[in-house]
Amino acid sequence: MLYQTHFGSPDEFSSISSWMTLLRTDIRIWDAKRKTIKNFRACHSFFNTVLDAHILALYGSYYGAPDWEIVRTLPALRNWRKPISRLSPIVHDTTYVRQMRDDAEANRDLLHENTILFLQHGLMYREFSNAIDSGDPGVIEHCLSYFTVWLQSTKKFNYSIESVHIVACLRKLWSPDARGFWQDTCLVNSSGKSTGYMACDMLCEYLVRELKDLLQSWSTKFLRDIVATQIFVFRGIRKTIQRQCSATDYGLHSSEVSPWQNVRPITNKLLAMRAFEKLGGRGSGLAPESRREAVDLYDAGLTKLSTGAPLEKYKSKMIQGYLVAGSGIGEKLSRVGGLSDNEEDEDGEMEAESSDSDEMEEVESDEE
Repeated sequence: MLYQTHFGSPDEFSSISSWMTLLRTDIRIWDAKRKTIKNFRACHSFFNTVLDAHILALYGSYYGAPDWEIVRTLPALRNWRKPISRLSPIVHDTTYVRQMRDDAEANRDLLHENTILFLQHGLMYREFSNAIDSGDPGVIEHCLSYFTVWLQSTKKFNYSIESVHIVACLRKLWSPDARGFWQDTCLVNSSGKSTGYMACDMLCEYLVRELKDLLQSWSTKFLRDIVATQIFVFRGIRKTIQRQCSATDYGLHSSEVSPWQNVRPITNKLLAMRAFEKLGGRGSGLAPESRREAVDLYDAGLTKLSTGAPLEKYKSKMIQGYLVAGSGIGEKLSRVGGLSDNEEDEDGEMEAESSDSDEMEEVESDEE
């Protein structure tokens, strides 16, 4: 969603595509035709690199720094808390860009608007990523409410209605026990490290990767159905052998390459173009086909929600039974807590939960 919003073209300044051209990054990590990510890790790393440069450029512009070399000396010479308190309203105000776009055409600055939008969207994504790494479900729940609004302005129909559903369940439909159960199980930590939390689907990617290393063209049903379910057992065996042999444990991750060499040219470019200073009329003289206004996801999402159509569609699917408010969490809590007295009834309820009648009969395909 964020790449699709800010990708643009190589000749558009402050677009992700232009930064890829500047840093000579392989553009194939993003499928421009289908508008989908082909390499998530590479896209995630590049997006954060560009975001770091925007944060430093915003900080440098506050003091009028001309380039990276001056910016890097500012924290030692200045009170960095003061510019943060002054600049934070720009980043946090979700109506800031809309107010600028409501101004007269001659007073608008397209470059400034797009740059601020990228910073706002990027910092929300950074907050969400950090919450996952540190295992903070409260912040994740807060970010989901914003993502729900963002998704209403996209053509990803399934995501838009499912995001409304999860927020409605967390805020209104679920009991405190059910909400607590979701918060306890929305993340997984397989390493035990304080920053080793990950989303459940990320853990599934690890399992699939390990399974692919085991599978061969002649793989048997035993390998697929029995061995494949023991991935974590094998990992535990490796760890035990490693510990008993006093072998060096290098962990599961390679050393992360410092991005500062890529952050520096982007920061210099932003400062040279004075991207964080509003200059009236900048970009207004461009031809319509050359002008790119990044979508204000929050404003566009609220506009869509204000029509009532997304909520009416959600209520319709709830009435038809396509979306289940409880999602079986109450029964799962009973089984986990040992509160159920009748195992036979439990099995019957579980069978009912997994029946085809609870599935969505008409699944809309996401338009890429």
